[in-house]
Amino acid sequence: MSTRRLGRDGFGKKTRELDGFRNGSGEIEAIRVLWETIGNRALEAAGLDIRIDCRSFVDQGIDREATVHLGPVASGMERKGEGTDLGDRNRAARERNAERERLAVERALMSAKIIDLAAEREKRAEERELRAATKTYDPGKILDLITRRRSTFDRADLNRLLGQVTPGCTASSATPR
Repeated sequence: MSTRRLGRDGFGKKTRELDGFRNGSGEIEAIRVLWETIGNRALEAAGLDIRIDCRSFVDQGIDREATVHLGPVASGMERKGEGTDLGDRNRAARERNAERERLAVERALMSAKIIDLAAEREKRAEERELRAATKTYDPGKILDLITRRRSTFDRADLNRLLGQVTPGCTASSATPR
């Protein structure tokens, strides 16, 4: 996109409306919103499932640091292997973003382990309860504990489960003859 005026003879002088302190940022924001609308219509018409969002990462709720536009001079210097202040800022931002991503993955893995641990504790507590119920020989209590795990089961399931929690009992020995 050019900031030069377009006339009958082609591009003319550079516009200064975008430089103004009072309305420059509003004009730029309006252009961004218009570009978002036009771009998203084109993407949708092309059948693509991606969209443009002109909001900042913060406004989108994305935990990522934005990079800065290099411009033609700094970009050319970077391509030649010469470091620039802007290039250094972008490299540092990319490193911090990579660290954020790594920490987010690590946090998700830890959460999954915590959930797995909680599920394992719950499972062991249920097994202790079932063992205690089998010692009382209270069929109602045993049935209540078993139906917490499964809503439907057959005799083989019942025998297998009782065989797991009752010491010295095998699935075949729990079957009546």
